[in-house]
Amino acid sequence: MNIILSIHPKFAKLIYESKKTVEWRKTLPRKMDLKLLRDGNPNIKVYLYETAPVKAITGFFYWGGTTCCDARNMTEDIKGLVPIKDLKAYQGERCSINAWHIGRPTKLFKKYSIQDFNLSRPPQSWCYTNKKITTLTRYREDKNLEPIGDQE
Repeated sequence: MNIILSIHPKFAKLIYESKKTVEWRKTLPRKMDLKLLRDGNPNIKVYLYETAPVKAITGFFYWGGTTCCDARNMTEDIKGLVPIKDLKAYQGERCSINAWHIGRPTKLFKKYSIQDFNLSRPPQSWCYTNKKITTLTRYREDKNLEPIGDQE
């Protein structure tokens, strides 16, 4: 089981640059064991679907666990790069929001359409997928793409 996450391109860029290390969401995957949800699982990929103008799956990160937080009691964001006032507004009347921890972000060599993942439309927030992408790349320090071969 893997996940496709809809995200704005500016945040995807920050994830690939390892500057954004958590992604804030109101919900959590329910098909995951509670321990894996909390502690993370290097076998679960969260594919990033970049919204307009990109409109493609451009990479992924590994599920790094989650932390449940009450934004009303926070004084600073934990590397999600979102202003606290925006987190509080996003949380609204809910008792908490969830920080999805980002592990080993990887930019894919090519962009994939949502149809490549057997979906008719992008997820509103996120959805499950059984699809896997096998040809991967990563950025070298000089910011050029470097193939890292087939995975899985």
